[in-house]
Amino acid sequence: MTDEDDINVDDLISKSVFEDLRSRFEQSGQTITIDDLLNTAQKYATKAQPVSRKVLETLFYRINGADDIGISWDDFASYVLLSLQKRYEADVRARAFGIDKPRAAGSPHESPVNRVRYNDLNHVVSLSDEGTFCFWPPKAKGRHVKPYRSTSTNFTNEKKILSVPGVRTKPIWATDFVFMNHIQKFVVSSGEREIWFFDSPQELQGQFVVTGFDNTISRMDSAYDAKTGTSILIFGDGKGVIYAMFLPENYKINPHFRVKITKGKQPVRIPADKLLTESIIPANYGGVHIRKWHGHKDWVNDILWMPASQYFVSCSNDPESALIMGEIIN
Repeated sequence: MTDEDDINVDDLISKSVFEDLRSRFEQSGQTITIDDLLNTAQKYATKAQPVSRKVLETLFYRINGADDIGISWDDFASYVLLSLQKRYEADVRARAFGIDKPRAAGSPHESPVNRVRYNDLNHVVSLSDEGTFCFWPPKAKGRHVKPYRSTSTNFTNEKKILSVPGVRTKPIWATDFVFMNHIQKFVVSSGEREIWFFDSPQELQGQFVVTGFDNTISRMDSAYDAKTGTSILIFGDGKGVIYAMFLPENYKINPHFRVKITKGKQPVRIPADKLLTESIIPANYGGVHIRKWHGHKDWVNDILWMPASQYFVSCSNDPESALIMGEIIN
């Protein structure tokens, strides 16, 4: 035992130790001191399982609080038996509900995966924070799982993914992605305080980028207003601000979004403050606009659109606004 906070009672208190203590203390009415516990445990210790005084002291004071006088036999026995019962019940639950470990498949991800989603082509799509997208086909099974990898591990100009102007090979921290199926867009948020809109997740050819947000976008989801044909991107940032970006059905006819992206050409970059509004919708961007609310006082951990109720839910570590439910349509 080396971890004082992870005490396995049946490793410390063997049947022999338990019976030895029982024979001396059950009838006598005397209390068990820390030295009684240590000496008895050492009597039955082996080289493979040595006794640690520090760990035994942790166990002793866990049962007895701050009292150095001793533990009654009833308290000691109750604690040991209850601990063994809990472990037994945990083992039973694990056997009843355990999940078999699946076959391992080689993954191209080189850093932690921060989002997994499901697209309309029945692919499971995963994103790691260094910018690798992985498309897992629906028929991938067993040891034959071979994910389709996006054309780059980094958002760099050379690989035709996201690039930082003037810094051609700088990797960008990708924070989240979402599919906006009604306007056929694949949307990615980055640590550069930008949101990228792509025509295809496989090609990752950017159409336009919204830049210059006040903080890093942490989580996104998409919604759709069937009455007006408006697609809505909902997202939250590192300061707890919640945004909704509205894209009308015919927004693509606007010159800012009608630009044809050719090989090697940078996508159109639109400053976020040009789209932000509290009441009047900007006329220059085909009705595309962004509204924001100061919802949380901490990082937005997740945000979710609920189609049935037409509400969104966002959560944060902020204790005063840990969960927010709001309306963005109507």
